[in-house]
Amino acid sequence: MNKMMKKALCGALLAAVVAPTAMARDTIYVTVADKKRESIDVEDVKIVSVCGLKQMIARKYRLDEGKFDLFRSGSRLDEDKTLKGAGVRSSSEVTVEAVSYSSQCN
Repeated sequence: MNKMMKKALCGALLAAVVAPTAMARDTIYVTVADKKRESIDVEDVKIVSVCGLKQMIARKYRLDEGKFDLFRSGSRLDEDKTLKGAGVRSSSEVTVEAVSYSSQCN
């Protein structure tokens, strides 16, 4: 096998290994008020911020971002962190709680 073929083969193998992980997404389970739990896919909990998730939820459920906060296991999520930094992992459950005024991400 010549050098060019080896390089092409190595490149193809690298792409086969790296591409699926680059496209991997994390699933977060969200409960809004009395509605059933639903899933939201995020790009990666290591890079998506708490505020990014809050924006996704606001769009999906047509909610005013200033009228709800996000919680996990009873604790309000820190707006200055990524989801991972706030303790949210793939398959974690996040609760949306209505508030009269939210300072989270505002």
